[in-house]
Amino acid sequence: MKKTRKIIAAVMAIVMIVAAIPMTAFAADYTIALNETKSVTAPKDAYAELTFTPEADGKYVVYSDNGGKDDEIDPYVYVYDAFGTRIASDDDNDYTWDYNFCCEFEAEAGEVYYLQFCAYDDTVTYDVTVVNYAEISHQPTADEPYVEIAPEVNASYQWYKVREGEAEITDKYIVKVAELDTVSTYSESVGWTPAHEPAIYDEDKNYYHFFWIYLEEGDKLTLDINGTVEECIGIESDEDYIDYELTASETNGSYTFEVEYTGVYAVYCYGEPGLTAKATVNGTYLEKVDGATDATLTPDEKCEYICIVTYDAGRYELSDKVEITEVICEHSYTDGNDATCDLCEYNRAENCGCKCHQGGIAGFFFKIVLFFQKLFGQNKVCACGMNH
Repeated sequence: MKKTRKIIAAVMAIVMIVAAIPMTAFAADYTIALNETKSVTAPKDAYAELTFTPEADGKYVVYSDNGGKDDEIDPYVYVYDAFGTRIASDDDNDYTWDYNFCCEFEAEAGEVYYLQFCAYDDTVTYDVTVVNYAEISHQPTADEPYVEIAPEVNASYQWYKVREGEAEITDKYIVKVAELDTVSTYSESVGWTPAHEPAIYDEDKNYYHFFWIYLEEGDKLTLDINGTVEECIGIESDEDYIDYELTASETNGSYTFEVEYTGVYAVYCYGEPGLTAKATVNGTYLEKVDGATDATLTPDEKCEYICIVTYDAGRYELSDKVEITEVICEHSYTDGNDATCDLCEYNRAENCGCKCHQGGIAGFFFKIVLFFQKLFGQNKVCACGMNH
């Protein structure tokens, strides 16, 4: 009997010890929180699943990072609500044109959402992140030239001047370069060397992506190709798609696209290795303002401006245009003898009360005094900054 009691006591002690250990010590964590990044392994012909429970109503984004291994990892995602209804899905990222996904979905506070992560390849592992979907909550105005986003998330800013006319497209006039297996580059001599990767449907063919560019309704974009284009050459935005379907390869051709919708267009083609292109735009285009990477604009010219806000996963948003009619210029001059500002039309000599800028007898005698001062090495500088 005593032996039996000892056994029962030992069993009860073990039960109590096990009960005191949190269940999480044994169970894997199949949840993902807001602003959390997790590594998932998607089995071939199946999926990995995480649940997401938001604390607030709103719009969210789940995106992947395959580590730049487009040739090995091509992920996609499905989002289901608690009733098993698919509410969103995504394959390739429309903002970056790589093989990662960037999926937007609406969610309610306290509800459970099931995120199913898949891949077209064999069993692969990649990172996934859930973030708030942010957007511009304050558009820039002449009195308040800044953008504000809500809710607060990681974001970068770039301001552009809005230009009109005809211009060769350099790296100052694009929204961003293309990044595939290589990155597109611009040089004054050859124009654009596009980003390259093997075509998805046929690895013997070559796919090229030049850049993203902002175009407005009625604008014309011309590509003068140096090299051979095969199958097609085209441009594409969220609302517009224009391409030339080629029945045979063409060498050193010129192609003009007239757009029907305002937006950011990707420029691409299929072709033989080594092709380059000169590109020109006729209409409205953007000119990057160097150093203007804050949410608040410091204008240096009377013109229209626009800001492009870039969020996580490469998602971007364009602000409204803002026309600046007054500029506080921090005047700049080529040298001490230059009276007119290099940045504006301000003439410092005309706005200076010094006798060195005056005519008549007083100005004449003052210049004689200055002459003798210079003769004896006494170089003077006027209150306006010009050399006497």
